[in-house]
Amino acid sequence: MKLQNNANLFQRNFSKYVNSKSRQQTKIGDIKSHGCDGNIVVANDNEDKANAFGDYFAGVYTHESDNVFNELPSHHLAVSCEDVVFTEEAILDKLTNIKINKSPGPDLLQPGARHHDMTRQDTN
Repeated sequence: MKLQNNANLFQRNFSKYVNSKSRQQTKIGDIKSHGCDGNIVVANDNEDKANAFGDYFAGVYTHESDNVFNELPSHHLAVSCEDVVFTEEAILDKLTNIKINKSPGPDLLQPGARHHDMTRQDTN
């Protein structure tokens, strides 16, 4: 009898777990927006919510002509910029201190590859 009760309890708990993972859960509540006629419309199903967001973001962005651009005003700096000088020692110092466990930068090169190249050049 005790074994059967444990089996029934397990089956109920297992079913409850599977159902909690398999149900589609929505995280976005009802959305209020203005319809074409100006009245407030409430979107409560996923398709209506997606359409409401699409309409909103379509209205936020503007279409501009590719032919006409307003000329930007020129700004003259009161302070002149000096030439930037990179020394080989400064570059080697930065490259040898790269943290090789970090993710790649905008050039998509792994930091470990750069570190490996630098240590290989030092030994030659």
